[in-house]
Amino acid sequence: MKQGTENFKVRILVPFGLALLLILGVSFNFIFWQQQNHVDQVMHQNLQRLQNALDQVLREEAQTLDSYLSLLLTHPELLRALEEKNRDHLLELTQPLFANLRENYGVTHLYFYRPDRTAFLRVHLPEIHGDAINRNTLLNAAKTLRENWNIEVGRFGTLTLRNVRPCIKDGQLIGFVEIGKELLNFTTQISHLLNIEMILLLDKKLIQRSEWETRQKAKQRTWKWDLLRDEVVIDSTLNSLPGGLAPAMGSVSGGDVPAPLFSLKDPRTGRNWQGGEIPLRDNQGIPLGHILILHDTRPDAKTLSFQVMVLIAIAVLGGGCLLTLAWFYVQFIEKSLTQARRDLSLEIWKREATGKSLLESESRLQDIINNTNAVIFSKDPKGRHLHINRECERILGLKCEAIRGKTVFDLFPREIAEILECNDQKVLAEGKPVQYEETLPLPDGKHTFISIKFPLKDAAGNTYGLCGISTDISDRKRAEEELIKAHSNLEWEVAQRTSELRKTNKQLQIEISEREKIEQSLIDSQLRTRAVVEGVLDGIITFNDKGDIETLNSSAELLFGYTLTELMRKNFSLLLAPENRENLDRVFGEIRKRGRIHPKSSSSEMVGLRKDGSTFPMEVAFNPVTLGKGMIVVGVFKNITLKKQAEENIKNSHEQLRRLYSHIQTIREEERNRIAREIHDELGQVLTTLKLELSWLLKKLPEAETQAREKAQSILNDIDSTIQMVKRLITKLRPEILDLLGIGEAIEWQTEEFQQRTGVETECIINAPGLSLDPERSIALFRIFQEALTNVTRHAEASRVVVNLRRNDDKLELEVIDDGKGLDESSLSNLTSYGLTGMRERVLTLGGKISIEGPTGQGTRIWVRIPCQ
Repeated sequence: MKQGTENFKVRILVPFGLALLLILGVSFNFIFWQQQNHVDQVMHQNLQRLQNALDQVLREEAQTLDSYLSLLLTHPELLRALEEKNRDHLLELTQPLFANLRENYGVTHLYFYRPDRTAFLRVHLPEIHGDAINRNTLLNAAKTLRENWNIEVGRFGTLTLRNVRPCIKDGQLIGFVEIGKELLNFTTQISHLLNIEMILLLDKKLIQRSEWETRQKAKQRTWKWDLLRDEVVIDSTLNSLPGGLAPAMGSVSGGDVPAPLFSLKDPRTGRNWQGGEIPLRDNQGIPLGHILILHDTRPDAKTLSFQVMVLIAIAVLGGGCLLTLAWFYVQFIEKSLTQARRDLSLEIWKREATGKSLLESESRLQDIINNTNAVIFSKDPKGRHLHINRECERILGLKCEAIRGKTVFDLFPREIAEILECNDQKVLAEGKPVQYEETLPLPDGKHTFISIKFPLKDAAGNTYGLCGISTDISDRKRAEEELIKAHSNLEWEVAQRTSELRKTNKQLQIEISEREKIEQSLIDSQLRTRAVVEGVLDGIITFNDKGDIETLNSSAELLFGYTLTELMRKNFSLLLAPENRENLDRVFGEIRKRGRIHPKSSSSEMVGLRKDGSTFPMEVAFNPVTLGKGMIVVGVFKNITLKKQAEENIKNSHEQLRRLYSHIQTIREEERNRIAREIHDELGQVLTTLKLELSWLLKKLPEAETQAREKAQSILNDIDSTIQMVKRLITKLRPEILDLLGIGEAIEWQTEEFQQRTGVETECIINAPGLSLDPERSIALFRIFQEALTNVTRHAEASRVVVNLRRNDDKLELEVIDDGKGLDESSLSNLTSYGLTGMRERVLTLGGKISIEGPTGQGTRIWVRIPCQ
């Protein structure tokens, strides 16, 4: 016993200890993986933030240069000097302005070009002019005759942001104006904003080595031309490059496709770095170089080491405690198993003794059943035979095995089997013994039996079958028949049988009395049923299978205005409007053919016809009932006039609410349009005037008034920000592109603006040739599209959105598909989701259709179709 106990402990405790070690190892690996995954996620987020910050800085600088150009071109004398080719006068006008822009805003270049793109005046270098300029920014402006900005690489390896605007007067091109600014500190600006270290690289093909090295010496930088194969370092937020960075940068840089993340360790400082890069391109997508970022992972490593030490300590303490508890618990289980084994042995011995007694008792009972002259059988609740005795085998000529599982329908003709089955079901239903006289056709002729049938129940009182004991009284029956024949042939036996006849007469009287009681009980039952039917508020009418009326209650008389006498034996079609009679013929045809009604036909709405000729809506339910060899159909009729009126009122209310919603939306859009026009015409004009007046005041302030000049400059910057904010507000209130170019270009513009604002990849497909929508439909469809994009931003967490606008005959279809997390059923049916509800109402107001599908985890699809007119 001791050896078995030790084996039991080993079989439990050894796997338990191995499982603890496995969990500990998996936990260590999970912590390492989680930490590395966290560092990679942070680096990817920093790369995305860097790209967004770079785009934002370039757009803001371009907008600032655009405002400077707008300010310059509002000077009529300046345009006149350019048109008249008066270089000296133009220089005199622009030098003070350029000096102010250079000193206060860092503007480094100001050019004036002739229409043939030759330099007319360099304000920053007035002595150089007459040379042809072929930079991409100027070429694109000359080609499109529209303002163009771009970043370009200078010959010393500097990045310059240039903004060129064509000057057109009276429909004629008189020249070009260019303003530029070297991007010197934008890496430091972004580095402080994002709290990352940055290194700026340029492609060697874009600069001259000698000029670049000259600038490095002037800046006292130690970066080498041959540090990288294809690129050079032009700016960095680090004072010195980490050791070992050059090989890592050389292995990942120099391509147009962003390289994967890389790691390196600085041997000089011992710092662990993780790096990544994004491509640097101009706004036409031409590659200029790359931007590398570095992240110090030493704090993450320290955190990981601390977590591992804590986990080891917890594992050692917890594992020791668990093993100790397991040891004592195994000992307790061993004691319990030993006691359970003893109790089980005793129980087995008792059951074996009980089983022997049961076998002996069953054997004695089987001998009694098999040796009796009575027929004994048992069945399950479905009428299948379970067992028969030898006497039953003898009279049927079949063995018990052949009969087991068969019903009376397998042994006797159907009319006999139905009687036997009815008797069996009555015994099972009443749950008590019942005696019957049954006549059966057997191989040697007909036999009559007196059968006592009783239900079989288990210990819980549940019926699991029935048993029958039948005694053959065929001989007695034949004797009675012979006596009756003898009475008819031998009159002298009349006297002898008088007493028997009196007894028979008395028995008949008793049976008559019992029959009268049964008939009275049936009459009472019919009266109770009639009282229930009369008390029902709905009309109840019974028909035969041809639709002829047999009975109806008082509610039916009030409903149709007829009495029972007037409708007796009349066809039910008399009570229906003509349009419902064909449906009635179909229902009764189905009853006559099948004896039942399809569930879809059993209940329906029809139009009733009263005696006075008036009609009313009603709900009709038919139920065929089989009585003996005949059939009746019970019809229940309910007047639903009030219900129909309530439904019509609700429908009218919904329609009024929808028209009110449409009116409110129209008023809202008109108010937005009015506010946008007033802001543009009044507030925009006031801000522009303030900006010009403040710029003039700033020029007039003495240089010594430093505090006043700084305050004026701060106010000027606030006015610029306010002008941009006003432009964005006007666009949100009423996009001008919708009125000028139409719904297709407005949706394409909104898609591009959404991608720039959220960073989500978008694809817009417009296939609507010759599309022309009225203003109401255009603004409604545009607002639906805006709400769809708003839902993507707030809830979808998507990485890609596809927009389709197509025309299908006289219908316009809009489809917005994202790959986000989707919508569950509760979100789709939520009545407080005003965004989805608003989209549905707008579409219904336009007479269109909308479908919103969002299986969880499979993205969301919003499909809208409205008529073009």
